[in-house]
Amino acid sequence: MKSFEKISKMNLADLGETEEPLETGMEENNVTEVFEPEVPQEEQPEAILEEEPQMAVISEDAAEEEEVEVEGEVKKMMDPTGEHYYIDAKITEKEFLAFLFSHNFRQPLMIAAYLIAIIWPVMAFVRGDSNAIFAVAMAAVVILFIPFSTWTRGKKAINSNPLYQEIFHFMIDEWGVHLELGTEAVDIEWKRIQKCVFLKSVTVLYTNKINAHLIPTSGMGARTEQINQFIKRMKNR
Repeated sequence: MKSFEKISKMNLADLGETEEPLETGMEENNVTEVFEPEVPQEEQPEAILEEEPQMAVISEDAAEEEEVEVEGEVKKMMDPTGEHYYIDAKITEKEFLAFLFSHNFRQPLMIAAYLIAIIWPVMAFVRGDSNAIFAVAMAAVVILFIPFSTWTRGKKAINSNPLYQEIFHFMIDEWGVHLELGTEAVDIEWKRIQKCVFLKSVTVLYTNKINAHLIPTSGMGARTEQINQFIKRMKNR
């Protein structure tokens, strides 16, 4: 099966950021591109920053045999196994930005940068240093520029990726996470999901440190808590 990259191109590289590996679905041609949602390996959550995630671009396992591609062939996800849930939703700017900010501001380097930006000017004033004003100016740059940069990059990434105009068709069952997007499909076994992050507007399933599948809670509706509990159960079993 094709790499998730063809479905949800959501990776940090697409967002133009260099990061440490996330502890972050979907593979797309853009970010899940989030994600440019193996975010999105699939479209990139791409996440962003000075440490940004990719919205899931999932590469095939080396053990998987390559399938012969037939031009015009429509791929389909696996049939459900046991308890399962279908989720259809678009990944909008709201979900994508939530993913990026969550991803970036959970990074150790980002946390350290903010602590320094806060502590440095305070210490400078307390000690009466001559560079106190400079410290405040630099702190303001760090505290204001990084969120603004993340926001503008996220908006640009999702607005420039046509895949985000399509409906993502997810199915979650006891075997794993499945996605159909356009004529492509991908199936990700639970053992490949490394980390789950549950936000108010989106559930993020990381397949590695920089690739993630984004599942909007808008597509879960009243079943959001039930589905998220199922995901936690499958991930921890």
